[in-house]
Amino acid sequence: MKSNDKTIRSILIPKLSNWLVDNDLAGVRNPAELNKLPIDEKKEWLALWDEVSTLIKRIEEK
Repeated sequence: MKSNDKTIRSILIPKLSNWLVDNDLAGVRNPAELNKLPIDEKKEWLALWDEVSTLIKRIEEK
């Protein structure tokens, strides 16, 4: 593993993980709030949160 890989991981994981708990994003992340959105927009947000979670896992595995 390259040292710059460790640096990138040490930056990316906390930032992406914060997206999953940040109160400012609750309106587009929490299920009750997502249910207030049009279905197409809700699907896009759900896809984003899935991608963020998947990316965090992939970064952690390397």
